Amino acid sequence: DEICEIFKLYLNEMNLSNDIDLKELSELCLDLTGADIKSIVCDALVKAFHRAHKNMNDIPDLEKDGAIELE
Repeated sequence: DEICEIFKLYLNEMNLSNDIDLKELSELCLDLTGADIKSIVCDALVKAFHRAHKNMNDIPDLEKDGAIELE
């Protein structure tokens, strides 16, 4: 399936949850272009980054900007 292969191309170096089914996902995206899929993957990556960054701010050893203070 072409759409599934496009998802694999953009997701090949990402650690995905075991419950992600690329075949099922690709079946939901049959009308999308490669650019649409790239945009979806980029949006998901940004959201994951923000979620991880938000969780980092909950760690007391971090500065306000989220950077670890090195001494």
